Amino acid sequence: MDAGESLAKGSCRNGHLRDHIRADQRTTAEDLSLEPARRCFAWSGVDGLHRRHDSGARVSRGQLRYAGPVAGQCGDTGGKSANMIIGHFSHISFSEFARSLAPAAIVGLTINFGIVRLGFHNVLRGVVISREPHATPKLDRGLFAIVCVVFVSIFACFFAGLNLAWTALAGAALVMVVARRDTHEVLKLVDWHLLVFFAALFVVVEGLSDTGLPDAIYRHLQPMFGSHVTAQAWNLTWFSVAGSNIFSNVPFVLVAGKWIQHFADPALMWKVLALATTFGGNLTIIGSVANMIVVESAREHLQISFWDYARFGIPVTILTTVAGTFVLLALH
Repeated sequence: MDAGESLAKGSCRNGHLRDHIRADQRTTAEDLSLEPARRCFAWSGVDGLHRRHDSGARVSRGQLRYAGPVAGQCGDTGGKSANMIIGHFSHISFSEFARSLAPAAIVGLTINFGIVRLGFHNVLRGVVISREPHATPKLDRGLFAIVCVVFVSIFACFFAGLNLAWTALAGAALVMVVARRDTHEVLKLVDWHLLVFFAALFVVVEGLSDTGLPDAIYRHLQPMFGSHVTAQAWNLTWFSVAGSNIFSNVPFVLVAGKWIQHFADPALMWKVLALATTFGGNLTIIGSVANMIVVESAREHLQISFWDYARFGIPVTILTTVAGTFVLLALH
């Protein structure tokens, strides 16, 4: 059984990404026929994974996906769960956050693209992606118009400074009400397990904060950060990268966020924290909750080992974090 076939049948749990790709490059033209897959996954770029069961999905033996989430989303407060937490506690507006961090995000994405393209150039050069022809569904113009209007309205509200969570929830409710469609299928797509996970995480971290341990840690570390704004920014950057990969970025942000008011320029340090925990979360699999979600969900098809991820995560993290911090400080 070749790699693509094992992927289509969901049985390549013990393989490794590069081995599967290289094995699949040896397939013949006949082997590129289409076979049904047990399910298909749709990964989105906002700090999570949306799992979509599709009985009609098809995947070719030559179609293999690498889902390493090594490109962080630090451009706005809605791009990553840690950033949303920072936006909530810092009271920095959506527009200011995006204006400050979008340049760093663009630089980081460019660096990430170059490293991943270089690393997988020889491996992916011979891979052929086949798609089964299918009838294009008819566009529901009414529903499309409703979604576009609500989508634009949501972003307008974000830039107007309204609460992110309530605005997004109101937009989703408005679409469901105005569209007059059966909402059962939509609600089935909500990852309730992930919501419970985050809720429990917040409870645990808040309990830890109540013990006074995070404040005691900061009192011992405060001299290390220095007194000058630039020194504090760089020291907070490397400390956040380390903390994100020891505790994961969301728990670290919940704890470190309580220290920001003690820095010389709290507004800048909130942005530094957002950038460092986003890019720093790319270092290893455990560096970001999103990484763990994707790797865990991909386990049914293939196994992404710690080094499979880290060989790209390490250079991406170092280069994007250093370049992003330079850009942020230069534009401040």
